[in-house]
Amino acid sequence: FLQRTCAVGMFPLGKSLCGAADMIGNAWEWCTPATRSSSALLKGGCYKSALRQARISDSRSMPPDYRFQNVGFRLILPFSKH
Repeated sequence: FLQRTCAVGMFPLGKSLCGAADMIGNAWEWCTPATRSSSALLKGGCYKSALRQARISDSRSMPPDYRFQNVGFRLILPFSKH
């Protein structure tokens, strides 16, 4: 447990079956679209979290305008078998 962000690919044994890597632990990730509602969902824990929070099932609601150094987002492309 490093208590800091990590370089991409630092944990190759943690890749998913589809090859996705580094999915949990560097930054909390926004997982719901930004809306005018009072809260949005963050998931995954971050480098400042307790070890038990570094999992995708860990989540919390925050105001959509919440900003901090340990919160980010992930760009996702559709998967195709071409």
